[in-house]
Amino acid sequence: MLRNYLFPSGASGDDPRIVLSGKNHLLIEKHHGIIGYTRDKLTVRVGNGYISVTGHALEISEYGNLDMIVFGEISSLEFVNV
Repeated sequence: MLRNYLFPSGASGDDPRIVLSGKNHLLIEKHHGIIGYTRDKLTVRVGNGYISVTGHALEISEYGNLDMIVFGEISSLEFVNV
């Protein structure tokens, strides 16, 4: 039953999947491109809004059409619907 809790049946389509491992590793799946990027802030378009990642020494280690991996000292994640 834990699987149903982690991935509810309604979570599909354009919903992004965000996996934060500790404070230094972030996986973002189903993104729609980078809005802005500095070593202290990353803003990524997802679904009907965007995700803002703040931290220190942020580095995009892998970037693909639908997913990306970010390393660095992650201090916050913000989800904004527009």
